[in-house]
Amino acid sequence: MSSIFHDISTEDFLKNYWQKKPLLIRQGLPNFQSPITKEELGGLSCEEDIESRIIIEKGGESPWQLLHGPFDEKVFSTLPSSHWTLLVQGVDHWSPEVNQLLKPFDFIPNWRLDDIMMSYATTGGNVGAHYDLYDVFLIQAEGKRKWSIGQTCTEETKLTQHTSLKVLETFNEEQSWILEPGDILYLPPQVAHHGIACDDDCITISVGHRAPSHKEVIHHYNDFISENLSDFKRYQDPELLQQKHSGEITFESLSKVKEIIDSVIKDKDSINHWFGCYVTEPKYTIETPDQEIDSSELLPSINSGDRVFKNEGSRFCYIAANDTIELYVDGVRHVLDRINLDVAETLCSRDTLEPDDIKAWLEKPAITRVLTSLINQGSLYLE
Repeated sequence: MSSIFHDISTEDFLKNYWQKKPLLIRQGLPNFQSPITKEELGGLSCEEDIESRIIIEKGGESPWQLLHGPFDEKVFSTLPSSHWTLLVQGVDHWSPEVNQLLKPFDFIPNWRLDDIMMSYATTGGNVGAHYDLYDVFLIQAEGKRKWSIGQTCTEETKLTQHTSLKVLETFNEEQSWILEPGDILYLPPQVAHHGIACDDDCITISVGHRAPSHKEVIHHYNDFISENLSDFKRYQDPELLQQKHSGEITFESLSKVKEIIDSVIKDKDSINHWFGCYVTEPKYTIETPDQEIDSSELLPSINSGDRVFKNEGSRFCYIAANDTIELYVDGVRHVLDRINLDVAETLCSRDTLEPDDIKAWLEKPAITRVLTSLINQGSLYLE
């Protein structure tokens, strides 16, 4: 693991800071240079498939004016000279160089990653004092930004009413710092923070780690279970006895309903299957190749010099069950024998697969079928 914490060990960070309190890491990435320029970031915001926003605090049609992309290049010439911010989501999906910034944070499980958002701001540019419901590492990439942190927020924390942005009505500053390139600020969920660009060269990288709400978990699991339950399985009461009052819902009836619900909730295999698919569902569409390959074509391609790469937008995770390995890639489950644990580990941890590894794997028909499937679904590609 990369030593972004300097004299703080990863174990100490997880024990004392993760989801507990903020941490400023000076020069966590020394000699850091932004992997993409502000011009390239602006170019990404003009792409149809990329989510982007511009927030104009002052000088727009109204305070905190919000514009949604994709943008025409001409829009940038109409913006005020200061106090605006461009935000582009999922830059790690579109830029291999940005994707590499995930490596220093690989001590956190893959499935917890949301995406890397990048922002460019002119002097004074900011998105208002706010809080997030997820963990975030804020990396200063270019220029300087003043970050202030404040109170821990709750559901009752009031937001400003005159904007659709979630700007806090009251921000109680407790600490502040000026961040320069290579500095990192870690913020746990619900901590109020406010970042203001100090110059016209301010680029900030936000590595966000999602935490599904209980509402999301129950909603998505319910949908998954409902799709896989048969209508032929019904409530049964062959031992029904005559009731004194027909309007009463008896304890016996409630117990049977509880048994139905418990049987679903406690089905470990179903939970594994659902969760693996749910957390690897790609945030953006994964493009499939124009022409699918057959499993018999894979080894000749490797022997001819093709290399296998992981799609930057794909999500790989696995669950080690008792006698199988459940590999989940972009919302699809692939079941392997337990002996192939090393295959799953390698696929989930590496961006590029070595030819020698691939050739050894292709000696096993089951692995060949999985790799071919991953290439045809766009999660891996040959180059």
